[in-house]
Amino acid sequence: KYYLSSSVDDSIENKNNSIHDKMKIQSIPKYLSPTASRLLADKTFDIEFRGYLSNHSKHAIVALERLNASEQRLEEYWNEYTHMTPYNIQLHKIDQDWENVEPATFQQWKSWRGKKINW
Repeated sequence: KYYLSSSVDDSIENKNNSIHDKMKIQSIPKYLSPTASRLLADKTFDIEFRGYLSNHSKHAIVALERLNASEQRLEEYWNEYTHMTPYNIQLHKIDQDWENVEPATFQQWKSWRGKKINW
């Protein structure tokens, strides 16, 4: 399993490759529990809901994991937050088939960076 670091090398010459080729890919640290790994890989919910609120479920899973919370606690938090957020609003479920999503090109990524489009 992999996650992408936030640093992008703007000096890479071949700009036609996808953004994934431009990011440093690192393996997920071995100390993540199987539950945390599974929850972090979940693609059910959008990063935002109601147009302006942010989904922090995965941030919380990382924090709880780093605080040595039990796997049961990770599950409890995930189930509670994804069922109903502290705002008393449900998260938005993604209605997209992620298997058919094409990665952004480097040029697309640069033009979209900082804009709320093409999530």
